[in-house]
Order: sequence, then C-alpha cells, then structure tokens
Amino acid sequence: ITGIYSLSTQATQLGLLPRLLVRHTSAQHAGQIYVPSVNFLVGSFSIALVIAFRSSSALADAYVLAIAGTMAITSIAFHNVARHVWGWSAWRITPWTALFLVVDVGFVAGTAGNIFKGGWVPIALGAIALGTMMLWRKGFMALREYMIVNTMQWEYLNAEIQHGSLQRSPGIGIYMAAPAELVPAALASEAKTMHAIPSEIYVVTVEAVQQPFATEPPTLETLGPRIRKVRITTGYMESVNVSKILRDGLVGGHERVATYYISERRFMATDANRVRHLPELLFSLIHRNTVPVVQYYGLPYDRVISIGTRVDL
Repeated sequence: ITGIYSLSTQATQLGLLPRLLVRHTSAQHAGQIYVPSVNFLVGSFSIALVIAFRSSSALADAYVLAIAGTMAITSIAFHNVARHVWGWSAWRITPWTALFLVVDVGFVAGTAGNIFKGGWVPIALGAIALGTMMLWRKGFMALREYMIVNTMQWEYLNAEIQHGSLQRSPGIGIYMAAPAELVPAALASEAKTMHAIPSEIYVVTVEAVQQPFATEPPTLETLGPRIRKVRITTGYMESVNVSKILRDGLVGGHERVATYYISERRFMATDANRVRHLPELLFSLIHRNTVPVVQYYGLPYDRVISIGTRVDL
C-alpha cells in the first residue's frame, strides 16, 4: 500500500501503464506523491475484501499465499536484474537464485492449498494487473510502429512549404508529438485539410529515461524554415510541466501567446492489421480513459486545440 503510488507512476514512465494523474504533495521530496485513480482502486478493493472475508483470520489464507508468491516472483526478478542490468555472469548469479527459489518455492508449495480458501483472490488481482500491463505495452508498441510507418516525413512538409502549397498563418504553434512520430499527427492533419500552418512551429517531444531524474536539459533542433523540435527528457520520479519549461527557457515570453495542438486518436479496431479486433478494442478503451495530455503535461486549457485522427493498429 505504501509503495503503490510510486510503483504505478514508475510503470507509467516505463510504458507499462497508461498516463496517470500524479499530484506532488511536497516541494522537497519528489517521491512524495498521490495518485487519485490508484487510491480509488486500492480503497475499493480493500473495502470489497473486508466485506467478502469478514475477518482477519479468513483473510490470512489469501495473505499468506500472496506473500509466498511475491517472494518467488522477487527472486526471479532479482535474477533478471543481476544478469541483464548489473551484468553478473551466469555462474555467479545462478547459485544465489537457486538458493532463494528453493526456499520460496517451498513456501508456495506449502500454501498452495489455500487457493480454494481465498488464495485465488490475489492470483486473480495479479492476473488482471499483469494482463492490463501486457495489453497496454503491446498496443503501445503497435502504435509506435504505426506512427513510424504512417506519419508524414519532414522532407515532404518542407517541400510543400517551398513550393507554396502551404500558407504560413500568423502565430506560434506548439505541437505535442510522441517520440516515434516524425511530423506530429495534428500538424500533418492541419497541413492536409487546411493547407496552412503557423508561421512559427515548435514540436515538443517528451521522452522518459530509465532513471529517477533526468540530467539532460531540454534541447532545441531546427527541422525546417521556422520549425524547431524541442526534446524534453524526464525520469520516472518526475512530472513534466511543458508550458513552464518552454516559457522559462526555449520559447521565452512568446509562449504566453502560443497555441498548443494535440492529436486525439480514435482506434478503428478491425482485424485488418497487426492487432486483432478485441485487443485493439480493449486498448482503445484504456487509451480513452487515460489522463488527457493537457492535464498530464500541464498545458494551458484555454490555448489548446485538439485535432482528431483515425488509427487502425
């Protein structure tokens, strides 16, 4: 319970869960956070468990099996981390893993009879959590590949500008783009349908790094005539306020009059491409109920325009 907020936030940063609203409750400690949706789920399941089991002694059977299973899973995770992250050799890590698993598997075997006494509850909850993460990761990776293949190229957009096919309307446009995108979907849709784009364009990409805090400052790259790309890195214990970052550094005071453009994706959920109908439908449901980009990245509500795009994974 005490670590559920940090775990869920880190899972989001690692691409295992959809965006979650994170509220920082301390200005001195970045890890002191509160996640309302996770708190609601934990509270609801806790109340349901109390009503279903009625007593702590009845809950003990499920609790013991959950602890034994957690210990076994932790030993397996330890092996993978030591082998692939710390770089330990197989002969060095295998004896330790075997020692831990002998004890852990013994506990699991000894408590396996509790499955029918309520032990199925933590197994079911764990399966739901694991299934959600696997579904989200598979859909997210399929979406990345779709964007790489189907997004507009910068060469094409720059050529259209040089040929005069695209008009440059007055104003500053800030487009949020996923790391896998080339030309943001909102900018591509605007160019195709309206044949006009803002005179000054900033493409903002937020990339998560697998460390608590990012050490690399935001970078600025020129992509074309008055088109620049802003790359912001964030650690899994950080939250990003894009508006403040741009205003305090790369864009300056002009950010206050800029318009933000985001893409609202609608998934068609057909069997025509890689992801089958049901998994894509479930992914679409989860995607639709994630925290909005405006709220997650701290964008100003009154200066955001959303452009819809249709996607079939």
